[in-house]
Amino acid sequence: MANFDLARLKHISKAKELENLLSFYSYSNKADAARTEEKLKELLVKNLRDSKGAIFNVIQFVFEIQEDKTLDRIFVPLRDEIDILNDEVKVSHIDWKDLPERFWELVIAHDLTLVDGSTNLTELAAQMEKLVSSYKKSGDGKIFDEKGIGRTKKNMESLLDGLRRAFNERDAIFRLSEIDLNQDFEKVRKKIKESI
Repeated sequence: MANFDLARLKHISKAKELENLLSFYSYSNKADAARTEEKLKELLVKNLRDSKGAIFNVIQFVFEIQEDKTLDRIFVPLRDEIDILNDEVKVSHIDWKDLPERFWELVIAHDLTLVDGSTNLTELAAQMEKLVSSYKKSGDGKIFDEKGIGRTKKNMESLLDGLRRAFNERDAIFRLSEIDLNQDFEKVRKKIKESI
């Protein structure tokens, strides 16, 4: 039995959830890993594209109502960060190798984090689009739910940081050599965390 299959058995509920969300999930061999990677990237790219689209709609709406540029300055960097992560996902590539079981456990956890996080990001982006597009004019001028917008933006930024960290850590696992696997992963993880 491959090391991935052992890790899958230990984390069967997570693996099954991923299998249901991706319609296929296995790293048992090179061909399965390639298929899993394709399915995972498709879902991540779709979710990130949908998130970016919702934020683009927010930027367009703010521009159309000629609101001051404060909101525009908030959303353009957020859209750009989503776009950068999306590009990184698109060009990523893994070189499959039979990792030790504990590293497959980490891959499963990171894959689930990426799927759940990208789905949550899409939901928050849609919520942000709704918050901004539901502005009201009053006798005093325009009113936005500034607290709701600020809170949602912070949640989105936090999710993006978590997605980037999970993506980079997952990538690092596949790039580790046999010698590095046991010695350096924690060092790499710490560097990634510090850089984000």
